[in-house]
Amino acid sequence: MKFTTDQLITLIFAEENTRTNMLQIGPSWRQVLKNHQDLPQEAKNILGEITAASILLNASIKHTGSVSLQLYGAGAIKLVFSECNSDFTFRSTIKLSEKNLDIGNLSFQEMLNESNKGIFSVIIDPKLKNKQPYQGIIQIEGNSISEIIKNYLKNSEQIDSDLLLTANSKVAGGILIQKMPANKIEDGTEWTELKNIISKIKNAIFNQKNLIEIIEEIFCKLEQRILKSETPSFLCKCNKNKVRNILLQLGEKESKNIISKKGEIEIKCNFCNKLYVVSKKDHISLFQKRI
Repeated sequence: MKFTTDQLITLIFAEENTRTNMLQIGPSWRQVLKNHQDLPQEAKNILGEITAASILLNASIKHTGSVSLQLYGAGAIKLVFSECNSDFTFRSTIKLSEKNLDIGNLSFQEMLNESNKGIFSVIIDPKLKNKQPYQGIIQIEGNSISEIIKNYLKNSEQIDSDLLLTANSKVAGGILIQKMPANKIEDGTEWTELKNIISKIKNAIFNQKNLIEIIEEIFCKLEQRILKSETPSFLCKCNKNKVRNILLQLGEKESKNIISKKGEIEIKCNFCNKLYVVSKKDHISLFQKRI
């Protein structure tokens, strides 16, 4: 089944002590795949899972900025990055340590955490004046993207959470359940039951049913209420001004050396693959304006 919608749904249950975010992205995920079509499927799946995680975590936080997840790999994968904004626009990318590297037979640790040197970070940027971004950094612990993030939430944020992530060539998605601050006496039955439900879900269900159908099937025995529904979408932020800033950071001398050798500078966006070409004339004009 090829899904034609992107949807995020937030649920709350009878005890009102657990919040659940559920995600299924089809068209927007396939746009990300189109921009990374030369990568091995294993790398694409990891990119899809961290993309889903960034959207789910974004939905769990009240803010006006963005939530970014980054994996600095120590292995076949060099970097995995996904950013989701408060309006649920997102962008994602992944870099391998070598081009055309065959990672099909590698373990998760060999892909991302050789010698236990991989790093995972979360950046919450409020994008407000006088407010600095929050950054949490930990060593990679776990044998999947979901395990890494669950360990981060438990050890760094002290939030009881459970997380399921899935990604393939058609769809990416997942479920994030989190305990809310108790606002009344609870016996823990709901939380235990939800964790039990999550543990039994087969990833294939995200390929077979839409999000409403999944909710109806897996939570059929629980009283639940939909709090909100959002439509995530892919959006790249690249533009000519950012390319100019890259050149300014590189410096006049260094960028001039590149132009003298190649005749122009090519900068390709890692998120959407758009190619920006800076000519010798453009270069001269850019640095003359700084004088």
